[in-house]
Amino acid sequence: MAGLPKTKRYILALILGQTIEEAKTAASTLAKIAKEKDYRIILVTDQTEISFFQIEECITEYLPPFESLANREGALPAETYLERRLNILVRKWEPVQTIPFGAPSEALFDLWQKQK
Repeated sequence: MAGLPKTKRYILALILGQTIEEAKTAASTLAKIAKEKDYRIILVTDQTEISFFQIEECITEYLPPFESLANREGALPAETYLERRLNILVRKWEPVQTIPFGAPSEALFDLWQKQK
């Protein structure tokens, strides 16, 4: 139909367990990919300093570091919590693609893929 706004399409990027420099590089790479394909970005990170993620058409979601989740008494296992949280984010944003950056992100992505 003419006149309807274009549907927003998102790329969900996992940037977990990265140094600030690695995270900046990943965000820069992601911004280029998103611009090429006219996607918006959902950055899922364990970084608390997110000022360098201030990219046009970008939303940042926080996941606590695995280590901080692993030491909680009486709580869900860290893997279970992270997997459930990722499921929530995917349902919320309905990304066309999920991209893991770095080994910790790839490990979570692989765990999540096995549970699908």
